[in-house]
Amino acid sequence: MRNISDTSVKIECGERIAQGIFTKYLVADVDDVTNEQRAGGVGSTGK
Repeated sequence: MRNISDTSVKIECGERIAQGIFTKYLVADVDDVTNEQRAGGVGSTGK
């Protein structure tokens, strides 16, 4: 927890506090994803 202000803050025992971090993220716009069933292969359960 960081206090980047010039004002001191005292947090009492049992007091509820929260902290969050906002960050950018990218979302891929992919249209060519296939949903094919796989059969066999290493570790296959055969189901």
